[in-house]
Amino acid sequence: MPLQRQKALSTNFGDRIFALRRRRRLKQKEVADAAKLDASYLASIETGRRPPPQNAVLNRLMTALRATPEERSEIQAALIVDRLARIIANEVPSFSYAPTLVRLAACLPYRTLDEINALEALIERYGRSDCRYSKEVAM
Repeated sequence: MPLQRQKALSTNFGDRIFALRRRRRLKQKEVADAAKLDASYLASIETGRRPPPQNAVLNRLMTALRATPEERSEIQAALIVDRLARIIANEVPSFSYAPTLVRLAACLPYRTLDEINALEALIERYGRSDCRYSKEVAM
């Protein structure tokens, strides 16, 4: 039976921490103890109930998980995307495009460099005249 995980907020970062811990066949308590964290805090990070930790805690967590340099880079990218998605969800929830921005931010780590370049080209082509800051957008 597959492991079911309930999430407060879909978080690529938490998913990656969870997946790395499972690949290493480590228990939450083992990782939490090695990183000098409470196991419930680690569980909250993995399920998205808590935001990603600050860098000092993240470094301890990566050491406890024995993350390779490549895994560290992937998790750092997921952390940035997670923080961006949380900002969008919390700061602009009333805008009709907020859910689209959150989905776009969440999928970025899965895109290839060519796909990212294509997105940048679209923004450059269509977004230039529409990217003016105005008081209406800020309200």
